[in-house]
Amino acid sequence: MSWFKQLLTRRRRYDELSAAIHEHLDEKIDDLMDRGMTREQAQRTARREFGNATRIEERSREVWQWSAIESVWADIKYALRRLCKSPGFTITALLTLALGIGANTGIFTLLDTVLLKSLPVPHPEQLFLVKKNDQAAEKSRFSYPLFARLEQQLPSSSDIAAMSWTNSIYIANGSEPQNRVNGQLVSGNYFQVFETHPALGRLLTRDDDNELSGSPVAVLSYGYWQRSFASDPTAIGRKISINGVPFSIVGVAARGFFGAREGAEPDLWMPLTMQSDIRYAAHYSNGASADISKPWIPQENIQWLQFVVRVKDSSVVPETIAVMNQQYWEDLELQKQSEQSLQQRHDLPKHRLALEPGQQGFATLRREFKQPLFLLMGMAAMVLLIACANIANLLLTRAAANERAVAVQLSMGASRGRLIRQVLTECLLLSTCGGILGIAVAFWCTHVLPKWASTGATSPHW
Repeated sequence: MSWFKQLLTRRRRYDELSAAIHEHLDEKIDDLMDRGMTREQAQRTARREFGNATRIEERSREVWQWSAIESVWADIKYALRRLCKSPGFTITALLTLALGIGANTGIFTLLDTVLLKSLPVPHPEQLFLVKKNDQAAEKSRFSYPLFARLEQQLPSSSDIAAMSWTNSIYIANGSEPQNRVNGQLVSGNYFQVFETHPALGRLLTRDDDNELSGSPVAVLSYGYWQRSFASDPTAIGRKISINGVPFSIVGVAARGFFGAREGAEPDLWMPLTMQSDIRYAAHYSNGASADISKPWIPQENIQWLQFVVRVKDSSVVPETIAVMNQQYWEDLELQKQSEQSLQQRHDLPKHRLALEPGQQGFATLRREFKQPLFLLMGMAAMVLLIACANIANLLLTRAAANERAVAVQLSMGASRGRLIRQVLTECLLLSTCGGILGIAVAFWCTHVLPKWASTGATSPHW
C-alpha cells in the first residue's frame, strides 16, 4: 500500500519540495546581499548559480513519482486549458463530432434492429412463419378451426402458435382511470413455441385457451409491468379491467420478449378464446357465410390469425408443409362453397401454404423501411465524412494560428516530441468528449427512431 500512500501525500510533498528549493534560493540571495550586492544583482546572480529552479523541482519529483503518468497528466491539463481558452473552436468541434458519430451509430442501430437482428428467443433459426403462396407472411390470415386442426396433425417435432394483430385496448387498474395500451390475443401454447420463460408468475397455457372454458387471464410484458406497476411483484393475481371485462394477471413475460413483430410490441397478452369477450373485431377477412357479430373461434370463414411454427428437426420441414396444405385444402373447400363469385371459386384451389424463415419475425418493418434505412445509412456516412473534413480543417486552422506559440516553446527548450504529444493529447481529448456526446445522440436516436418507424407499421385501434 506504499504506492497508495505516496499517491495521497504527493501534493503535500511537492509543496514541501518547492518551499525547500525557494528557501535555499532566498538564503543564497541574502548571502550575496551581505557581501554588498543590491537585491536585483543578488537575485540574478543566485538564479544563475543555482540554475533553473523549476527544472530542479521537476527532476527532484521524479525520485518518488511515476514520471510517465505525471507527464501525461500535465499534457491533459495543458490541453484542457487550451480548449477552454477557445470555446468557439471547442464547441464547434464537439457538436460536429457528436452529430457525425451519433447519427451513424443511431442509424446503424436502427438498421440492425429492423433488418439484421434475430428475435431474442432461444434457437430463432427453428422458427417459421406460415404464409399463403400469393401473400407475404405478415398479410396472410387464417381461421381458428384451421389452427386447431394443424395443432393436432403436425409432426411431433413441429409446434404451431396462433396470434392476432397487436391492437389498442382499454385497461383499468382498480380505481385508476382507463389507459389505452397494446394488447394481443394468442394461443395457449404461444410462449411455449417461442421457448420463453416468465420473469414472474407463469405464462399462458393450453388450459387458458380452452375453446369451451377459456380463462380471463393476462400476461404483462416486462416493460409494461415496470411502467405501470413499478415492478411490484404483488401485481401477480391482481384484477384489471380490459375493455370492461375483468382479467387476472398471472405472470410477467421475460425482459426483452415482444413476440414475432418488431416495432409493434404488446403490453399484454390474452388467450384467443377471449376474442368475443373483449370485442376484438379488426384485421380479418370473411366469407359470405361468416357472422362477425358472433364469436370467431368456431367460424371457418373468418381469417384473422397469423401462425408461427417451430420445427426442431429441419428434416421434417417438407412433411410439415404437406400436412399444413392437406388441412388448408379443407378450409378452401369450405370457402369455395360459400363464395358467390365464380372467379373466386376458380381461384381458391390455386392457394397453397408455405413456410418462410421466421428468425427475424414478421417483415412489416423490413419491407417498408429497407430502402429508406439504407438511404439514411448512406446519408449518415456522408455526414460523418463531412464532419471529419470539417474537424481536419478546424485543426489545421488552429495549428496555423499557434505557429508563434510553438516557436516560443521550441526556443525555450521544448522538444519536438513533447509538442507533438501535446497536440495528440488535445486531439484525443477532443475526440473522446465528442464520442461521449455522440453516444448521447445515438442513445436518443435508438429510442426515438424505432418508435417513429413503427408508427407506419402498427395496426389501427379497435
